[in-house]
Amino acid sequence: MGEEEAEHPQNSPLSAGHHFPVGSAVEVLENDAGVRFVGTVVPLPRNIDPENQGKLHVRYKALLARKGHSDRLHEFVHVSSVRPMPPPPHKAGKRFEVNDVVEAYYKDGWWEGVVTAVVDGGERLVVTFEDPPDELEFAPSRLRPLWDWADGVWTWAQRKGENVNLAFNVGEKVEVSIERDGGDCDFRGAWFPAVIVRDLGNGAYSVELKDKNGGSVEEEVEFARIRPFPPILGDGKFGVFEKVDAFFDFGWWSGLIMKKVKMNEYSVFFEHSDSTKKMDRPELRPHLEWKDGKWLIEGVSEAATPKSSKSRRKSTFSDSRVSLKKHKPQIEHANEGTERVDEDGDDVEYDRERRSKRIQDVQIPSMLPLIDDDDSRAPSSAQKLPFVKHNAIWKSIESMEVLRRMPQRPHFEPLIALKENQREGLAIGCMVTFTNVVEASCRLKFSDPKSVAEDLREMLLELETYGFQVGAVRERLMKLLKAKEEEERLVSRAKGIMEQIEVRSGRRGEIERDMRVISEHLGRLQEQLKLAEVEMEKEVEEIGRLQAGLEEDRQQVESLRADFEGVTASVCNGD
Repeated sequence: MGEEEAEHPQNSPLSAGHHFPVGSAVEVLENDAGVRFVGTVVPLPRNIDPENQGKLHVRYKALLARKGHSDRLHEFVHVSSVRPMPPPPHKAGKRFEVNDVVEAYYKDGWWEGVVTAVVDGGERLVVTFEDPPDELEFAPSRLRPLWDWADGVWTWAQRKGENVNLAFNVGEKVEVSIERDGGDCDFRGAWFPAVIVRDLGNGAYSVELKDKNGGSVEEEVEFARIRPFPPILGDGKFGVFEKVDAFFDFGWWSGLIMKKVKMNEYSVFFEHSDSTKKMDRPELRPHLEWKDGKWLIEGVSEAATPKSSKSRRKSTFSDSRVSLKKHKPQIEHANEGTERVDEDGDDVEYDRERRSKRIQDVQIPSMLPLIDDDDSRAPSSAQKLPFVKHNAIWKSIESMEVLRRMPQRPHFEPLIALKENQREGLAIGCMVTFTNVVEASCRLKFSDPKSVAEDLREMLLELETYGFQVGAVRERLMKLLKAKEEEERLVSRAKGIMEQIEVRSGRRGEIERDMRVISEHLGRLQEQLKLAEVEMEKEVEEIGRLQAGLEEDRQQVESLRADFEGVTASVCNGD
């Protein structure tokens, strides 16, 4: 949006009074139409009308500002009409059934409806809408379960016209809780997969469970300790501090993701046992609660998480890079903003011309033992530094290939505000971080996530304040980011084209079905025509035969008339 989207105090993620910081993907409810449009929270303009104070500035993903142009519509919306993106569907796709309450993606938005028919073996589904009244066919990929968002909790109502609390059917897959001590294992707090065997009446059921020997056992369970089998959600990826269920000891146990160990492995903390386990991704699922006949999932707010969303991104930095911002002194600069630090020492807001850049916390590298080195003890006459080089690691750092290719003379002036015994260590960390950033930027490939380049660019911005010359590296990163933005635009356009192809393919299928029906009708009509032609020939022959008989009879009548007239004349004339 150019200069009109200059930084505004309300754009701070933690100061806007809501849980939708700039960059959040959201859905906006159009009350009059009852449709939700997908958008992104963008910075507020520098000067806004008083009537828009306290509102969110949203740019829509699919709605165009002007017909025939590519720029997206953006507007101010009240926070009450905004919600986060709902939990993602399972990547394999949900098998929707009749009476499922869904939202259908139609005309750039999500509309609430009910599945009323399944067509072509589930390849197409008929959805009926109440407001406005309509009935349309959709592919399953354009449908999603209807989730309601209230007080930070997602609620999913499974079916319309069914009270799922009334009873469970024999043979139905369910999950049960067992409120007793299982010897070596306390079962309380876990949900175990089971199958309904018998309805015992009075709100009790006999269920079949797996035992520890791989067999099965029946157990009587009260209705209150039974819930339906949960829906399958998400793509199997989890973030730090996300609440999950983990499968072990034949049940699903509630836990909290502490960290990602490797590609398909997570460290999970379990409160019931005050322990941590390493769990593989297939053994985890999003945590859901069953209450009042609905599935509930807690919403995750970016403003409430211990770290920003960027803490979940992949990073190409080594573990030795330093948390520059965490140890940056609290100095007020002329014509610049200030930095506020929370109780833990982590930065909360850093409001400068670089628009509130945030970086990921990492550990300070361990220092080598200090040794006396007369050559490095005094600062260079050509460069004044806020510390004395005591550590022998300087020689190794300054001889690194990266620094030979790109000689640096950082001034480290921000370190002046820190204690003297901290300065050299942080300076070493800055040097290591610079080499890591340069090497990581050189390893970047076009296929790498955009977030990696963004993280590197932010680190360069911080290094620049310490006097590092980063222009060449930043230029390469900016080219990559622009290329990635263009890729996103093309991918988005391709997605739109694919959606159009899908819609037109569906229409083509309908036309093909109509053509087949018409062709079948034509075939039957042609057969009927042939039969009619045969019948017509028969009728023509019969008409000819009848006409010949009629002529023969007429001639006989004429002959009779002539004979009669001859006899009459003879009598009358006295012959």
